[in-house]
Amino acid sequence: MSDKDMFLMLLENKNLYKVFVDNDSVFFMDKIELEKYKKDFNYEPKSYEFNEFGYNLLNEIFQALDIDSELV
Repeated sequence: MSDKDMFLMLLENKNLYKVFVDNDSVFFMDKIELEKYKKDFNYEPKSYEFNEFGYNLLNEIFQALDIDSELV
């Protein structure tokens, strides 16, 4: 799944997911699966990790929102 597709999925269902932003990754998880994980650390919730982060991800987000943007 492309970063744009993941972002659009997140945007359409933003109340269902929690986003985690680290210095070298950005990913999100279903909140229900996250609660299951908190109760049972052997449970492995599905996560969606963006391939790009930082300015690359920001550019993808702008483009997904139909904002004319480009990396310079």
